[in-house]
Amino acid sequence: AIQTPGPAVSQAPTAAPAGESGNKNNEIRCTIDITCHHLVEQGDKLDANVKKYVPKNGVILSTVEVTVPQGSTVYDVLNQVCRSKGIKVDAEYTKIYETYYIKGIANLYEMQAGDMSGWMYTVNQVTPNVGCSSYTLKDGDVIHWIYTCDGKI
Repeated sequence: AIQTPGPAVSQAPTAAPAGESGNKNNEIRCTIDITCHHLVEQGDKLDANVKKYVPKNGVILSTVEVTVPQGSTVYDVLNQVCRSKGIKVDAEYTKIYETYYIKGIANLYEMQAGDMSGWMYTVNQVTPNVGCSSYTLKDGDVIHWIYTCDGKI
C-alpha cells in the first residue's frame, strides 16, 4: 500500500515571489517531475517486460512548470501534464478514501519490482499522508512523483 491516505495534513501556505501574485486570474504555478531512479538501480534484476519501460537516466518527465486553476490537486496536475506529454497514467478511484490511487505511470506499475514497489509523491519534499486527489496545491508547490521499490522515497 504505497499511497494509503491517512488523516488530513495541514498545509502551510507557500508565498509567491516578491512582487508576484500567483493568485492573479485565480491561477497558481507549480512544478512537477516524474522519476524512477530506484528501477534503474535494480538493473538486471528487473523483468524484461518492466525494464523496457525504464528510461536509462530514470527520468520519465523532467521538471516542468505548469499554471493551473486555484483549487487544483496533485492528481489534476499529474493528469494535465501527462496528457499534454503523451504519458500514460493508470489511476483508480478508491471510494473508501475518496481519492485516486495511481496504479501506473508510463507503463510502470505497482508491485512490478517487489511487494512494496509503486508510485509515491512528495510536495515540497514532504510525503503527504493523503491521496494525490485530496492534496490541494498552493502557488509555488514542487511535486515529485517517484517510483519506489521498497515503499520509501
